[in-house]
Amino acid sequence: MNKKCEFYMDSYLSLDKGERVPLKLTAHLLFCPECRRQIKAMSRARKITAQALDIPVPLESDTIAKVLEQIIPQAEPKNNRVKLPQWIITGILLLVCVVAFGFIAQSSSNKLIIFYAYMFFAAGISAYCALFVGTNLDFFVKKISTKKHAGRA
Repeated sequence: MNKKCEFYMDSYLSLDKGERVPLKLTAHLLFCPECRRQIKAMSRARKITAQALDIPVPLESDTIAKVLEQIIPQAEPKNNRVKLPQWIITGILLLVCVVAFGFIAQSSSNKLIIFYAYMFFAAGISAYCALFVGTNLDFFVKKISTKKHAGRA
């Protein structure tokens, strides 16, 4: 891990639960798969350690991911996420379609069809934005645990 990534990981770890993730840190997490992987591993580790542990954890493991793999082999989730460049390309294509349709619509005389087409594009762009934020929410907001743990004050 390079010094830049170490700086951003330290910044992330210094945040309190519920505190907003700064924009610079968010941008780094969106473009750095290694830091995202580390944060996901820490999040999974936090969830697993909150539960009762029946399997002893060997201490010779040097990373969180290795410990998780030894505790629960299926702990590593499938990576079905859409990568950031694909999101960007899709967004650009949506905007190009809207602009291209605008030029085509200028020659049309049926204003009702044009209105419905623009509404369709607006719905598509809204869905795109909602999907992007919804699938990447863990990078924008640090998760808050609302469960009370027994034995803690």
